[in-house]
Amino acid sequence: MNKRRFSIRKRIRAIVLIMVVVSLLTTSTTGLVSMLRIREKAGQTFVERLETDLATAVTSKAETANAEFRRYTGYVGLFADYIHELYVNPAGYSDKEILPPTYNDRDRLVMKR
Repeated sequence: MNKRRFSIRKRIRAIVLIMVVVSLLTTSTTGLVSMLRIREKAGQTFVERLETDLATAVTSKAETANAEFRRYTGYVGLFADYIHELYVNPAGYSDKEILPPTYNDRDRLVMKR
């Protein structure tokens, strides 16, 4: 039997190559697992942030709409008071003729039939 012996240089080269391959596989696996975890966490964070932003936007729009409704409620109250005063005291207000619309009134705010 003829055993073939490797030189020290070849042995060191093989050991270094094995170490490099093992370390590359280890770091690649670790990096892949980390990226998958980051992707999952980023998706959850995105959904949470989107929900928060939408809730803030909806709240803001609701507050704006509520303010507008309050303003219109004030206008309607004033108008109702005026109409009530006309209804209760019709003699205090004189009749006024309302003319049909004319061509000259097209760009003006006027009371017409």
